[in-house]
Amino acid sequence: RLVLVRDRAGKKPLYYAPQADGLAFSSEIHSLLAYPGISREIHATALDNYFTFGYVPAPLSIFEGIRQLEPGHLLIWQHGRITTQRYWRLLPKKREFPSRGEAVDELFSLIEDAVRIRLYSDVPFGALLSGGVDSSLVVGIMSRLMSGKLKTFTIGFSDTAHDESPYAEEVARLFGTEHHNLRVGATSVVEVLEKLVTHFGEPFADASAIPTYLVSQMARQHVTMALSGDGGDEVFGGYPSYRYHHNIDRYRRIPSGLRAAMKMASRTFAGAEPGSLPRRVGRFLNEAELPVAERWAHSRSIFPESELQKLYTPATAARVQPECRGFHLREAFEYFSHHTSEDGDAISYVDYETYLPDDILAKTDRTSMAVSLELRAPLLDYRIAEFAAGLPRTWKWNSRAGKLILKEAAAKILPAAILNRRKQGFVLPFADWFRGELVPYVRGKIATSAAGDIIRLDYCDDLLRAHQENPRGDYARRIWMVLCFLVWHERFLAP
Repeated sequence: RLVLVRDRAGKKPLYYAPQADGLAFSSEIHSLLAYPGISREIHATALDNYFTFGYVPAPLSIFEGIRQLEPGHLLIWQHGRITTQRYWRLLPKKREFPSRGEAVDELFSLIEDAVRIRLYSDVPFGALLSGGVDSSLVVGIMSRLMSGKLKTFTIGFSDTAHDESPYAEEVARLFGTEHHNLRVGATSVVEVLEKLVTHFGEPFADASAIPTYLVSQMARQHVTMALSGDGGDEVFGGYPSYRYHHNIDRYRRIPSGLRAAMKMASRTFAGAEPGSLPRRVGRFLNEAELPVAERWAHSRSIFPESELQKLYTPATAARVQPECRGFHLREAFEYFSHHTSEDGDAISYVDYETYLPDDILAKTDRTSMAVSLELRAPLLDYRIAEFAAGLPRTWKWNSRAGKLILKEAAAKILPAAILNRRKQGFVLPFADWFRGELVPYVRGKIATSAAGDIIRLDYCDDLLRAHQENPRGDYARRIWMVLCFLVWHERFLAP
């Protein structure tokens, strides 16, 4: 009898492949592919979801014969049979607090303890510091708990519009850390992409994996373990997209007849330039009429359905089942719709179960493990997640701002300049690079790819050309997604 267990939030991966003579399992796909008899046939639903969302959702993997164990689940293999069951799930369980101030104090104590227990280590450690609220709070608490000088690490970009490093430097000065900053250019991106493909084992298109790898690589030159600020956005409502859908909820209170008239009027925006205000207004009005699960999937989609039809070859299109696109989102929404009456609340819980483990945590685990850096995330502590699940939604976020109560707790040690700054994240200037330094590289990959039986390479060329002609169009993320797939295909499937 064998029992495999994956952690609650899905911080660490677990892949498995049923075999006639037993069960093969591993934390990485490429080691499973070394096991005799495991097929490299592409799973059509996994491929379709990758080109829709930029990642392969659990329990699928990109390969037919390999699956992922989902977060909060355990797997039992006994007498040749496999069963899986969930042992933990984050649920809305409203609590009564004597006052908001006492809730803030309890939250700060929880975070402080979560940081403290993750500082137990026999090896040198530091912290990844972006300059945002979450990582700055973790660094601030670490500096209070440690006797020595804390080492912090951040990434900067030559494009100042995407550069967060000045905020990180401000936090480093505030807490007197030994700060290290690395600047990134287009050349670094190509080198890292080629390296990371093996570690991910399947196509993965979150471009922030590149700077996350680079900052992990820099940190590993000085420390063996580091703390990060991952995990706060989903449970405390930090993403602007939550506010977007909250505004949709408010818009839906307008009488349906008036909404129908506004939607009809918006059809005049259909020919508007991609990325323009009229185009965005039209998308808002269209998405507002969709059920929340469909609306959320639509807003998360990078390739819309109309473009997927152009991307796939006839052979791929025949294998794809469009009704399975976004299956993980629908299943989660179906469950949480019975546990909360607010669409916005449901969205954050769905993100915690899907986007967080399948994208955010996959990114941080693969990139840090690629350089042998152990990355710990205090805000992923299940006690913090359960505490947040007990709060009223209005204490966490509203139509104007997110992470409200988290910022109140962080205000105990962080200045207003950090608490009130606009959320940015690791955003790479691909729109510029795909008109400049990276164009020859992308064209070369398209021209030499053996993936022409899966996707239409001429359409990929058209995407790059359209980006040159209309820089404001929404092409850069699609080009990056195609590029990541082509590099992965070359590494794992090319003859």
